[in-house]
Amino acid sequence: MLKLVAGVLALALLHPPADAFRRRVLILANGVVSAILCVWGGVNVVVGALVLGGAVSPSGDIDRYALRWYVFLWDMWFLVWGVTLALAVAVARQTYVSQ
Repeated sequence: MLKLVAGVLALALLHPPADAFRRRVLILANGVVSAILCVWGGVNVVVGALVLGGAVSPSGDIDRYALRWYVFLWDMWFLVWGVTLALAVAVARQTYVSQ
């Protein structure tokens, strides 16, 4: 459900509300979502890469095949989504807040 809300918020940047206050709230909400996605994806990519690289030893057995998929695809996707949303927020902020 949270992913759906994040997607709808991002799409709302395409047609922001006419009211300046609501535009600012929309941009702020997207900024928060972007930060969460960047932190979530970034931390998981870094920790997974440290485990795969042997710098961190987990206490139990791990499925290296699955971990590679998480590091290079799934968690990386969250990081890319967050960075892309951050860029969209920056553009929206320049475009709409100054109006």
